[in-house]
Amino acid sequence: YNTKSGSSMLGDLDPFDVNAEELDDDPGHKIKISQAFDEDEEKINEQSDKKFKSKYSDRVNYRKSPKKYKTSRDSQGVYTVEPYKSEILPLFKFSSPQAAERSASKIYEKFINYRDKEDKVGMDISRKYLQLGYRLSKRFSIYSSGKRSQGDRSKDLEMRDAADRFKSFLLKVMKDPAYNPF
Repeated sequence: YNTKSGSSMLGDLDPFDVNAEELDDDPGHKIKISQAFDEDEEKINEQSDKKFKSKYSDRVNYRKSPKKYKTSRDSQGVYTVEPYKSEILPLFKFSSPQAAERSASKIYEKFINYRDKEDKVGMDISRKYLQLGYRLSKRFSIYSSGKRSQGDRSKDLEMRDAADRFKSFLLKVMKDPAYNPF
């Protein structure tokens, strides 16, 4: 409970926040704490689902409905935008520099195929996978656990090399004159 502001860390979902007027109407009314927590837990889960929900629906075929796709600089959508996820995700590997080279090369080939078909969504998702491969490889090169909050900051040169492989293909994509997402 935050005494300075008078609000709990849960915001408006404080299970101990009881309306005194409701209790005055029924003097025999007793609150079951488990019920209060269960209801609030459902509200918290609903809010957290909304907070982390992707802006892309996994029920939409973005090849048939490309106008529903919104281009963004982040890598959001790589795990939801179909049918591209099903086509590119199996190619996505970054466990070693060799795996990263093969993966980035195949994803770049997909990018070229999408470019030849003038498929803007496919081109953007390909770019996002290359960007994600670069970012994850770089993170694993610095943090052995892959999480910034855990692990030591020992440098893994092999993963750094994997990040560089993704970066080289990502730069090719960004310099391609046919690709202008922004």
